[in-house]
Amino acid sequence: MLSTDIELNYVFQDTENKDNGKELSYAPMHSVKCIFKTQFATKTRLEWTTRGYSKQYSDIENTEAERLDSYITTDIKLSQPITMWEKQGLVFADVHNLFDEDYSSHYGYPDDGITFEVGMSLSF
Repeated sequence: MLSTDIELNYVFQDTENKDNGKELSYAPMHSVKCIFKTQFATKTRLEWTTRGYSKQYSDIENTEAERLDSYITTDIKLSQPITMWEKQGLVFADVHNLFDEDYSSHYGYPDDGITFEVGMSLSF
């Protein structure tokens, strides 16, 4: 049996540093997140997450030099429950930043780009 969930989140925040009247650091005015989860009859799970953030500043003065541009990024997770040595486990593969979006979530530290994570976990 196929099971599917969709989660949508939107956050609007209008922030102000009381000391200087500027926006708070690392506080985007708009952020959105969409998560699509599905589980197939084989119990294989697929999760697709897309996040978007509007521009934000990394310093309290809101200088253009330290402004972080808006960006959208997508991650995908695929997992399969397993039983090994009578223990429950999970085999998984994750792809972060699927479309290799060029962005920085902290000023001066660009994202790593597309990354892959593959593994297995067992509960003892």
